[in-house]
Amino acid sequence: MESCRRTLFFTALIFSLTTHFSIAQDDAKKDGNKKETAPPNSNELFKSDFNDLEVGDIPSNWMALDGEWSVIELDGSKVLQLSPDPLVEASIQFGKSVKGEGATATVRVKANRKRRTAPRFGLGLHGGNGFHFRVVGVTKKIELKKGDDIMQSVDFDWRPGEWHFMELTVKPADTAWTVSGKIWAESDEKPEQNQLEYIATDVKLSGKVSVLATPYAGLPIYFDDLTAMNLSECAE
Repeated sequence: MESCRRTLFFTALIFSLTTHFSIAQDDAKKDGNKKETAPPNSNELFKSDFNDLEVGDIPSNWMALDGEWSVIELDGSKVLQLSPDPLVEASIQFGKSVKGEGATATVRVKANRKRRTAPRFGLGLHGGNGFHFRVVGVTKKIELKKGDDIMQSVDFDWRPGEWHFMELTVKPADTAWTVSGKIWAESDEKPEQNQLEYIATDVKLSGKVSVLATPYAGLPIYFDDLTAMNLSECAE
């Protein structure tokens, strides 16, 4: 009888130790499989695909300088929309301000024309008095602007009704700034060369990333996948 009790005691002890060891192994494995949350990218000035926002009014910390802006559903995804009414030169600014440093921004844009009327649209860096890169639909041209002044302009075969990517970069170059722009239809490859490139001197830059548009065609204009980065800290 005593021998039987001993056998039962050691069996229970071994089972308890085995179970405890197995649980400890599983917990360690689970901990090892946990992914650390990546810290926020300190280079980012702004980044959004708008899908985490509620449909309706824009967030209060975005600076709408003119125009009627809202977040809507389009083709199963959320986008930023500029209403065609009122007809104004509209713009909206986002994210952190950057002062005296380079930056780069990209956005997707979709707009259409109606009869002989066509919109203007684009994106900007360093605020309202900074550099803007825009499409002028009626003339099928793209332009680099500084404030109200057109610094450079070339022809571009804009395709109404298609999504286009736009990229604007302002890069420090000795005592000047290299300002460049690229645009391409979503169905095309990104061009290797800049379509526009301009050297700017004696300018002071400070402000936020922006998107801008004028709905001359009386139709909404859509923006999506907006990203802006502080260039001075980005990896080459």
